[in-house]
Amino acid sequence: MSNSNSVSSLSLWKNSFEMVNRDLGLVKRKKRALDELLATAAISQSTYEALGRELTEGLSYLESQQRSLVEKIRARAGGLERQIGTLELFLANLEIHHAAGEIDSESYNRQSQAIMLGLEATKNELIEMGSLLAAVTSAERTELEASVEAEAPTAESPASFESEGKVPETESVEDSATEKEPTEATES
Repeated sequence: MSNSNSVSSLSLWKNSFEMVNRDLGLVKRKKRALDELLATAAISQSTYEALGRELTEGLSYLESQQRSLVEKIRARAGGLERQIGTLELFLANLEIHHAAGEIDSESYNRQSQAIMLGLEATKNELIEMGSLLAAVTSAERTELEASVEAEAPTAESPASFESEGKVPETESVEDSATEKEPTEATES
């Protein structure tokens, strides 16, 4: 694969990925805005349901597109890793043939330079693919944290402790006795 094909291929992956992520973010913002409009009674329940259905369908479609792209990127990254291994084997084989005197220096230099260029381009593409995958992982982690925060109770009332099976922290008799001991010890 030539370097220009590698660059244009990466560009297509990156553009598709960025477009899906941008559209996904937009639909999520619209969904949050719709939820807020319902919460403030700015729209009726029926309007909310109609618009919500459209947004949910769009969200579902874009998420499936994103999953598909991620799988394709992972498959491509796996292919790139195999390609790197193959190029490294070619280079090692070339080194062996040159060291054994089977290949003259001029031929060795041309071939090793070509393999090194391919190796460098492949590694750069793999790094870029890794960055795209890291962006998805980071976005998923951020969304998960936001949803956990949204579901967490804001104040821990005794009722929330009971419903979650927690025991509220209270000062025990031993703790209050321990706090008073130093003052009694200084008096003696």
